[in-house]
Amino acid sequence: MWVFGGMNNKSTNMDKSGSKRNSLKSVVYKQFLKASLIPILGVEVLLIVLYFTSIYYTTEKSLDILYTNAKESLENLSFAEARNLGHQLKEVNRDALQLQKEQQDLFQHADRLLPNIDAPALTVAHNGVTYKTNQQGSSIFVSRGTKVTPSVINRIRLTEAMDSSFASISDNNPSITSAYFNSWDSFSRFYPFIENVYEAFEPTLRVDDAPFYLEADAEHNPSRKPVWTSAYFDPAGSGWITSAIVPIYNGDFLEGVTGLDITIKSFTQQIMSKELPWESGPFVLDDKGTVLAMSDALKNILVSDKDSNIAQQESSDTSNERKHYNIFEVKDSFAPNFAKLFKGEQKSSEFVINGKKFLATQQTINETGWRLMVLTPLDNVYAPIYEQKQEYTDLGLLLVLLILNFYVVFFIYLLIASKELSNRITRPINKISQYISRFNKSDHKELDSMHVNIKELDDLLDLNVEIQIAKDKYRGMNREMKHKNKQLERLAITDQLTQVYNRLKLDEVLGYELARAKRDKNPMSVTLLDIDKFKLVNDNFGHQVGDNVLIKVSKLLLSHIRKTDILGRWGGEEFLILFPNTSLENATKQADKLRLLVAETDFGLGSPITISLGVASCADANCERIIVEHADQALYRAKHNGRNRVEFYDSSSKQSSLLSQPISSAK
Repeated sequence: MWVFGGMNNKSTNMDKSGSKRNSLKSVVYKQFLKASLIPILGVEVLLIVLYFTSIYYTTEKSLDILYTNAKESLENLSFAEARNLGHQLKEVNRDALQLQKEQQDLFQHADRLLPNIDAPALTVAHNGVTYKTNQQGSSIFVSRGTKVTPSVINRIRLTEAMDSSFASISDNNPSITSAYFNSWDSFSRFYPFIENVYEAFEPTLRVDDAPFYLEADAEHNPSRKPVWTSAYFDPAGSGWITSAIVPIYNGDFLEGVTGLDITIKSFTQQIMSKELPWESGPFVLDDKGTVLAMSDALKNILVSDKDSNIAQQESSDTSNERKHYNIFEVKDSFAPNFAKLFKGEQKSSEFVINGKKFLATQQTINETGWRLMVLTPLDNVYAPIYEQKQEYTDLGLLLVLLILNFYVVFFIYLLIASKELSNRITRPINKISQYISRFNKSDHKELDSMHVNIKELDDLLDLNVEIQIAKDKYRGMNREMKHKNKQLERLAITDQLTQVYNRLKLDEVLGYELARAKRDKNPMSVTLLDIDKFKLVNDNFGHQVGDNVLIKVSKLLLSHIRKTDILGRWGGEEFLILFPNTSLENATKQADKLRLLVAETDFGLGSPITISLGVASCADANCERIIVEHADQALYRAKHNGRNRVEFYDSSSKQSSLLSQPISSAK
């Protein structure tokens, strides 16, 4: 192929096949533009990518650091606030234990103490409730169903001694809003005094059936230690409360239950009113997931409109209201995330609520098993980084705009410069192209004499002539090389004496056929044969005769096997035949035909030449190279059993034993 072809001043023309060809001027023009614009554009794009990548990397790194610091800070905050709440509950527990000790002593020494206690003034209300009229100390409520006997009156009189302790504890501990004693026979004492107490509770109230009473009995509280109730709505009008209750025993008899009430609002007022970082919102759950208190900031996030008065609304239907405020029973997508965090051992977790990401931290209040959780909007945590990222992004977009303006101006300049450069290059080349087009391209001598007195172009023309001559030589050498390669390839896979496959090629074909049989789940058989007493042929007639016997046997075998079968010399006087897609039975029959063919052929030695054959087979996906070893074992058996016979290896035996199966033998 010549370096130069026909060239004219047009940017493109047509070759013989009808395809467009670009002129050198057009190529130079376009290539100069590409060479000038693409590197600059590439550098600019690379700088822009690096700039925005660095912004992204820096932002992500900063977000990670900020997230880690915020998480640690919020976990520490949760721990500190939970500890503060725990201290308040510990104080209440200690007060409850003090009351338990005093009141158990009171019941144990009732006979001695009762005469020294003044009897309260009691009367019966219009609804049948017996109550205390003198407004001193605690109020008394006796259920309508309780018969006010002298014994009951004495018990009421005895419990008047509790008022001083109730007053002392309630006045000294700001967390405690009220104290009470509920007797087993359904009379109750409440401090501070409740006016019209007979209207505060159901007239038929059964104290011993109330959940807070049952939680303190021997079955539910065998240790007799303080127990915290779940949050409930106080019938007396104190709102949502929880109680630390202790059983009061007289020996092993449960006289009643004493409780200290704390309102959820007063108990959690400090943490709920505290301004936490990143506009975080705290809330408190009991051990069953019921929300005891929640900051105003979280109500808009976690609570629907109908539940907006959580833990503070005043309703007498306690059970119905509490069901709505169990965080695990809320039918929102975030509930499972809270449940997973609540039930696990992690101190924090990240999840999405209403399309926004939040970080939740928790800390257990050990005294009650309650959880203090703090929910933080991650957008607030990340806000400084996002603002910084936006500033950098705006700056980057401004740089992109400036680069584009520069690129447009530079592009116009290059258009003008490229046209001038292409004209300067193509003028002399067009001249030499016209000279070359006048002559036959194979006329080396005439082209050799045509020069344009431009060193590079004249050298290129001379090189063109040399290339054509070299190409002619190369074609001849290439043809000879292909012929030699074919000869070498045939020698590499063929046994030189018998002209059948050699051991190397047989190994390759055997591997391929075994793999194909295993893949297609078809049977595969091999036959290993040996010329009987071949050493005697060499000893008696010489090696030349022995070689002729090997050649003739190989030709006989090759001419009587199928086109799909493969024959090769395994070594010495041994040959291996591969029978693809052939069962053991058919391969054995074919082997016996070959045995008879050789035995009936006259080799001109005065005595017949016989062969012994061993056949092995495999089926389905169990084909492995061990099949050749099985064929060799069968061949050994054929030799051992008298030669000139066929033996096959039966793999169906559980012990994989070799079964001697003579097909036929020499007569």
